[in-house]
Amino acid sequence: MESGITLFHALVTASVPPDKAKALVLALKKEMGRRLESSQDQPCLNQDLSLLKQELLVAQQRFEERLTLRTAAMMATAVVVIVALLKLL
Repeated sequence: MESGITLFHALVTASVPPDKAKALVLALKKEMGRRLESSQDQPCLNQDLSLLKQELLVAQQRFEERLTLRTAAMMATAVVVIVALLKLL
């Protein structure tokens, strides 16, 4: 907090009212703490994103498999219907 006191005195010396200088120092301290926490959370976020990417790839593969099976079933049904119609004619 020594740097905060130094900054406070520098602001007051530069004719910034003490209440505004204190508010600025507190705001800067809060912002610096927030940024430090964010940078420490970065490895966790990267790991979470990797897991999410893997889950999305698995979901995409399952969707593609289901879509392929449905398409094949519709094509087989269409062939059966065409063969049956040709026999009737």
